[in-house]
Amino acid sequence: ISYGLSSNRTVHRNYGFGGTTYNFTGGSASMHFSLRNRSDSLLNNYQTLKILFGRLAEAIDVELHYTNRAERETIYPDEYEQLQSWNVSPGSKSFNLTFKGDSTCEILGVMLDRNSGVAVDNIAWRGSSGLTFRTISKSSLINTYKLLNVRMVILQFGGNSVPYFHDSTDVIEYVSAFAKQIDYIQSVDSTLHIMVIGPADMSVNQKGEMVTYPLLRYVIEQMRVVSNKHSAAFWSQYHAMGGENSMVRWVESKPVLAAPDYLHFSKRGADILSEKLFISMMREYEIYKLRKQLNEKKIWHLKDSIY
Repeated sequence: ISYGLSSNRTVHRNYGFGGTTYNFTGGSASMHFSLRNRSDSLLNNYQTLKILFGRLAEAIDVELHYTNRAERETIYPDEYEQLQSWNVSPGSKSFNLTFKGDSTCEILGVMLDRNSGVAVDNIAWRGSSGLTFRTISKSSLINTYKLLNVRMVILQFGGNSVPYFHDSTDVIEYVSAFAKQIDYIQSVDSTLHIMVIGPADMSVNQKGEMVTYPLLRYVIEQMRVVSNKHSAAFWSQYHAMGGENSMVRWVESKPVLAAPDYLHFSKRGADILSEKLFISMMREYEIYKLRKQLNEKKIWHLKDSIY
């Protein structure tokens, strides 16, 4: 994994877009996948299975087994990352992947997608401050972003660091380091769109009362400034929730929207926030289309005046 203890990281740093790698050490190994009964129906409605492989020194065989069918592919050595795709039957509820070979192999990700539309991959860096993108080699990011046609990167960080800030100097140091991560991702592909999602409201116990962390608002303001300065969009969960001490209201609401740790959301609360994010994005998209139409009209008027 690309974050956490440096002693746990690989020497080559070729983690790919997800910041993780899973090692196959030769012989035979299997992975089993099955649908979750409680998952959203859209998540279960996939058409393709994709495996992102690291750089191979020797060939390995991969077998896909599902709904009484079996398909086999040989993945040949390459100095760059590779993407192998299979079309899978609609309604397939489970499948197995088997890897066979005499050499080690690194798997950078397994994805279930549809053949068209927008695919969103949620990469859960639990406990991460978001300051370790530069531990992933640039060439690996370039290759994997290109293979997967990544067009937008959404960075949701900051909340894990808030409890450890003692003063404004700590905050400035953090957002300065975060800005370097944005720059690094942009250096991979200058055409990428980047959105930063700031921390949600978080509560701490002060004299027996749960209140917003003292430096949280300052963190959000500085993350907004840095994001805009480095050509990234910014969206504030804190303000979408209702601002100061809104987490208390979310915890105490009926039905419950947040957990009693005053940090995490219930599924209903997460759904509400995601809907607010979607509405905000679509509103900005409509504004963009309107501006584009107005600019096109101005261009036509200018041509009319010339001729």
